[in-house]
Amino acid sequence: MIEDHISAPFIPFLRSQPFLFLSYVDVSKPSNTSETKDFPAWATMIHGDLGFVQVSVDGSDIIIHRAKIATSDTLLQTVAREKVIPMAIMVIDFERRRRFRINGIGKMFKVERNNPLSADNTILSFHLQVKEAYGNCPKVINNPLSAIAWDVLDSVAVKESVQSELLVTLWLL
Repeated sequence: MIEDHISAPFIPFLRSQPFLFLSYVDVSKPSNTSETKDFPAWATMIHGDLGFVQVSVDGSDIIIHRAKIATSDTLLQTVAREKVIPMAIMVIDFERRRRFRINGIGKMFKVERNNPLSADNTILSFHLQVKEAYGNCPKVINNPLSAIAWDVLDSVAVKESVQSELLVTLWLL
């Protein structure tokens, strides 16, 4: 069921995730029409310490606190230009075959460019005002991919700036 807030049973699930997929529309680069579907859409993966995803008491807002994102990611260019961005978040737990989708409006962006832990990453914090929230059917989540994905991502040879691309590629196989 689609709701306009995050229901209480989903809050612990969201708080326990180490990463999420985020898609957004770059409203600063319109095409020749004024329809939202004609703006460029982008997708990325952000990750952080457990608990980097927080939910407001009434479930109407998601707070992303100190997420790591590749310094070269186009989202950082978009938030530098725009104060409000249409966004969607997909949170997936491959092991338990659960996922949750949130559509809304991203706002109150804070970018920390000086990350002493990694030159490849920038720290991003923001709020997402929830417009739609719903769980998705687990039947399309391929459980064996999670082991492959995490083995690759945990490899020291893989830079954090390419981890999201690898995970998305593995997820789509």
